[in-house]
Amino acid sequence: MKRNIICACSCLLLFLGSFFAWQNLIKAAERTYPDAISFPLDETVYMRFTDLKSEQMSLSFTQNGMIAKPGSEQPVPAQITFTDERFGERVSLSFVNGNYFSVADSVEENRWAVISEKTATELFFTTDAVGASLTIGEEEYTVCGVYQSDDSLLRQFSADNRETVYVPYGALENWKALRCQTLLIDPDAAAFTAEASDRVYEWTGQLVDADTCTNYRDLRAVYRFLTGLFWFYAGSLVIVVLLFYAWRQGKKGYLRYIKTQRIPKAYWGASLGFLLGAILIFWLSSFDAALPSAMLPTENLFDVSHYITKWIGNIQEFHGSALFDEWRSYAFVSGKWIFLLAGCTWVLYTVLFAVVLRMVRKISWLAKENK
Repeated sequence: MKRNIICACSCLLLFLGSFFAWQNLIKAAERTYPDAISFPLDETVYMRFTDLKSEQMSLSFTQNGMIAKPGSEQPVPAQITFTDERFGERVSLSFVNGNYFSVADSVEENRWAVISEKTATELFFTTDAVGASLTIGEEEYTVCGVYQSDDSLLRQFSADNRETVYVPYGALENWKALRCQTLLIDPDAAAFTAEASDRVYEWTGQLVDADTCTNYRDLRAVYRFLTGLFWFYAGSLVIVVLLFYAWRQGKKGYLRYIKTQRIPKAYWGASLGFLLGAILIFWLSSFDAALPSAMLPTENLFDVSHYITKWIGNIQEFHGSALFDEWRSYAFVSGKWIFLLAGCTWVLYTVLFAVVLRMVRKISWLAKENK
């Protein structure tokens, strides 16, 4: 029982750390509706919402990359976020020097970069780096702002210390065909959601790439969509059966024996390893098939922040695809509710963890009695 309590508390601490990291980064996170779809980033995106006065939208696209001083042979790993000026208004960045890039910089081929204190010190040995040049890939950018680095405990616990560099998405040649993260900001969520949801539903059907939508005339596309539903309900059924079985065995008095018997360390290791492996596969699955999606961290398999980020993203995608309409849920599940769903999933797995461990302890006791 003590081990189960420790496991539950660890899960809760990680969840709270992720939750407050989101709350600290995004202003008004409870009214922010994240969305991840593929569409052209031309002006038609904004025209769909111009008469909704309460609506604000920002776009971003993130990828890992290497940055360096021009001519340097020692590049620094970084997380590159291609975005617009609206994103700068939505995130809580405290600037040490300079500022965020402007509206014109977002859509023109101006190569500005906003970097952190840590990045500035590592590249230029000073935080006064405004006007300095750096390279991202083969392109050269000019620093326009230096923001205060994140020194939170969760960040320090991460094995991946990549700092975020913000640059205008207009600097990319293919910026009109990116898979982007959209942030819709609404001061009155209840009044705004219904109308905007209908518009996004219509808009995505017209603008998104055909490969990202479910074509119900294509049997293979229908199969891929239905497999997500199948694995959700199959997993739910297994969890319910296990919980029911544990309750039945408890009624028969097995819990009395469990409390008095000690489980060998080998059983603990085997059961914990199997369950952790199964849960990691679930977190890293694409949900179109019950297989890992090759999204393990490439530099460090023990990068906790990578797994947390991937876990949150899959929770959002899983609940959106399997439980609700494909597009409506993607656009209008706010950050607050995503973390609530993720927290509920943590609780569910913790309970399942405890049930399976109790079963393993009972099996070990029976094996010992039969020797």
